[in-house]
Amino acid sequence: MMAGGALSLAVDAEALDEWAATARPREKVIYASGPEFPRGHPAVALARRLCDAGVITLTSETYPGGRNYIAIRCAIDVAAPSAERHAAPVQEDELAERVLRRLKRAANLGHVCPTNAELARDCGLTGADAASYRLRKLIGNKLIRVEDQGPFARRIVTIIESGRSTVAGAL
Repeated sequence: MMAGGALSLAVDAEALDEWAATARPREKVIYASGPEFPRGHPAVALARRLCDAGVITLTSETYPGGRNYIAIRCAIDVAAPSAERHAAPVQEDELAERVLRRLKRAANLGHVCPTNAELARDCGLTGADAASYRLRKLIGNKLIRVEDQGPFARRIVTIIESGRSTVAGAL
């Protein structure tokens, strides 16, 4: 579903987030189009956050009648060293549990929420996109709640079980 002004359109932010969570590597979607870039649209802000987290790559292509802004789902294991790619597989639940334990520790100690890159490093994941995927699973399983604080601040994560939250902080 597209929404926007007369000169530009952008997909619904929720639809873009759902696409990013389920798209296959290198799959493309047009998240905005038109002769002007819809800078203030929530989908554009979400696309930037997903790009910064390493989940998608952003590009644009010009077609007759205007420009299309395209999101491309990143390959999950492209940056993983070959030894990691051939190591014994770790159960999916164990990886999500590692992320949840790291978030619980930050909340219990009153620290800021780790970035996706920090979660990946601390939990032995292949990259920021893998951490983002685990976060979405934890949200979907109603184990955590995430409050976005804007592009220059750390998100706040609340652990549903305990009610404890990470603290706000700048990126």
